Amino acid sequence: MACILAENVGVERPKKSHVQVEKSYPSLSQMNTPFYACTQRVAVLIGNGFNDKEVENTLNVFQQYGVFIEVVSENLGTITGVNGTKIEVDKTFITTYPILYDSQYVVGGNAKNEANFHQNILTFVNEAYKHYKPIGIASIGQSYIHRSDKNNLAGIVFATNNPNFESEFISPQSPNNAFGIEHKNRGDACHPRFLSKKSPQPNRLRAL
Repeated sequence: MACILAENVGVERPKKSHVQVEKSYPSLSQMNTPFYACTQRVAVLIGNGFNDKEVENTLNVFQQYGVFIEVVSENLGTITGVNGTKIEVDKTFITTYPILYDSQYVVGGNAKNEANFHQNILTFVNEAYKHYKPIGIASIGQSYIHRSDKNNLAGIVFATNNPNFESEFISPQSPNNAFGIEHKNRGDACHPRFLSKKSPQPNRLRAL
């Protein structure tokens, strides 16, 4: 590790070998930390024209688990689903950053400036994936991420044709979850896990 650090900070590699001591301290391991949903912040990337029922169900599950939700869109105010459900916007893409969130729920939709709206979502998704953060993709948000030779989609949960989307996105035991076994294939990083229910967050959905 000292050699790797030296190369990256631009100093000479150490010439002596390290002390031959191999010890493990479970109490210092992040993998043994008791994580809870009520400590996590999820960015909901969304515009107008979303699937009301799908998004409402997902946000309600987040609220039941005490997840901190921040709705991110093109402008402040409210956005409206195809059936009239309104959701209040907390932040715009230019007033917040992907690194401030533990995970993302990518819904998509439409906005006044379509090109800018979609580019902003792509920026958020790419940043989250690069940092091994869990990502949930709504049915109309599939265009924002695709499988390729350099992108195995480990840690990505899709809502399309998936009746267990909410539980897979939240449960650390799910093999499709970013916190599960497949996550190790995507990179070597430790991330928080949603484990137990806590007090629910206020309901933010308003139907016409």
